[in-house]
Amino acid sequence: MMAKSFRILAGVDAKTALTRIERLLTIEGVGFEKMDFSIRSRSTPIAILGVQPVLYSRQNWFGLNPFVFISSISIIVRSKDDDRALLDVSIGRLRAYVLAMLWTLLAFIVGKAMPQPAGTLLFIGAAFAGWLGFVSFMAGYLVRNEVSRAVR
Repeated sequence: MMAKSFRILAGVDAKTALTRIERLLTIEGVGFEKMDFSIRSRSTPIAILGVQPVLYSRQNWFGLNPFVFISSISIIVRSKDDDRALLDVSIGRLRAYVLAMLWTLLAFIVGKAMPQPAGTLLFIGAAFAGWLGFVSFMAGYLVRNEVSRAVR
């Protein structure tokens, strides 16, 4: 549950796909090590304040760097028969879970100070928004979208 894995069929060959992924990870600030036909992250960028440039990106439509919200990424590139690459991508989402839990904890503290049932509704809404925002959207959809766009 902490890790999310998916496959992407690239529109280019394996060597070109690997080069494009390296460029994407370098632009987004991910430290990585490259093996033969695989890439594994050594470090992902961390943004503590909202004014840090590493939090923002021009690589996607949302404007945020999704690699800030994941703890690791591993990509294995395989060559298919029709001269296209097949990518096996695995994302470690521990950081997204921690952020969602902190978001929910903050909503719990604020919700306790509010009159009921508004405090309960705030807590439930924040927990739902934290899960959808950090775990599903940032550490799932946006990472997949960026890797897919890089290898088209």
